Amino acid sequence: MASAIQNPSGASSIPSSSQLAWSLCAWIDNVSKQPNPPPPWTIAWQPSAIGADYSAVLQNGNQYALVIQGTHGTPDMLEDFACEFWLGFEPVIDAKVSIGAQAALFDMLMQTSSAQSNTNGSDLGSYLQSIAASWSASNPLLVTGHSLGGTLAALAACWIGFQIVNSQQALSSLPTSIQAVSFAPFAAGNQALADCLNESSNYTPCFNQNDAIPHVWATDTSLNPIFNIDNLYTLFPSPGPSPMPSNSFKEAIQNKVTLMQNNGVSYVQTTGPNSYQFAYPCTRDFWDLEVAYQHNTAYANTFGMG
Repeated sequence: MASAIQNPSGASSIPSSSQLAWSLCAWIDNVSKQPNPPPPWTIAWQPSAIGADYSAVLQNGNQYALVIQGTHGTPDMLEDFACEFWLGFEPVIDAKVSIGAQAALFDMLMQTSSAQSNTNGSDLGSYLQSIAASWSASNPLLVTGHSLGGTLAALAACWIGFQIVNSQQALSSLPTSIQAVSFAPFAAGNQALADCLNESSNYTPCFNQNDAIPHVWATDTSLNPIFNIDNLYTLFPSPGPSPMPSNSFKEAIQNKVTLMQNNGVSYVQTTGPNSYQFAYPCTRDFWDLEVAYQHNTAYANTFGMG
């Protein structure tokens, strides 16, 4: 069990929406071994092949969920690390997002289903447009993912809100017909993006404070003093393996941060008033083993439903 579970409201119970979202994330991150989602959910749309930036739309009656896979393989890792440059992000006023995260988002949206499926080879963006009439404040589209999938869930929710719900009018917060739940997202946007998500009561980011990934690329340490790159190096307090060892991985992180600073790029992690934060116990002997444990097992044990 997780310890020191907390969120800004002081409530200790885990939101049921986060438990549901996690069950869908756990499925898609293992979809090659378990092709069927947890019942009563069924697949309404999926790409013709499982690969980089894979996502699926699930259906439960008149409910829909867009579920996005986390990092699986080299193409995804390249997107994770393509952070030294950012571009304007049209869905949110004044927002900028890393080139890697934007590339992953648009690759995901342009993937097509099999021509033999009941969605007739449609791309994801078009399919979402076709089911948008089903969403409402009382029956929102759920958008969720873990790790890279969590980062993309936040961006996809903004894109859907802008492109489909809000008639291409830039957002200051998410439309009420969209609910986004992210697990362990890395920071990929500037303060304007963070402000938009943090102003959205229908956005719930879920963070393990001892998980390295939510600290990655967040170079602004004042707006979010908990999740930022400085705190990455001091994770895993005793009996965990703290501090971060000086090795090639640490050097790669620091080189990226230097490039970002040289290019005037500064990312802010999104937490907001409805984030769910907890600190999972650190027990592993080696830093890399603890990273994997805190980024995967910690969430499964905290949000898993048995």
